[in-house]
This record gives sequence, C-alpha cells and structure tokens, in this order.
Amino acid sequence: MRYRQLFSYFDGIGMLEEATETIKQDTRRFAKRQLTWFKRDKRIQWHDVTDFNAVREGLLGGLVCSAQAWMKGTNRT
Repeated sequence: MRYRQLFSYFDGIGMLEEATETIKQDTRRFAKRQLTWFKRDKRIQWHDVTDFNAVREGLLGGLVCSAQAWMKGTNRT
C-alpha cells in the first residue's frame, strides 16, 4: 500500500501526527467500503466467531463441508 499521506511530511510541509491520523482514517474508510461491497455478494457466507471457542468445532466442520462441496462444483452459484 502506498502512503501518499506521508508525502507532505517528507516534503517538510505537514506534520507526522497529521499524516498518521489521516492514514488511520483512510484505512477505516477503506475497510468500511470493503465490508459494504462484501455484504452485497450473496455468495459469501458470514459466520459469527465472536466466541470462537464455543463455535469452533461446528464452524470448522461446516466450513470443511462447504469447501468440499464448492470444490466438487455442487454448491456454486
């Protein structure tokens, strides 16, 4: 990733702290755009892993089955 926000700092025009905060903000915005884009794709299966230890076995087994079905071409959309 290119950090164009640092160019003004390198040129002696801007402050490092400002560039750092801008990078953080731009990164958050990019992540939000990615999440919005992915949520529109109905092929993507979302899994709640907030408590991973509680769902680990069932989740991993389900993911393996889904991956195998996809590789065989039976679950493609």
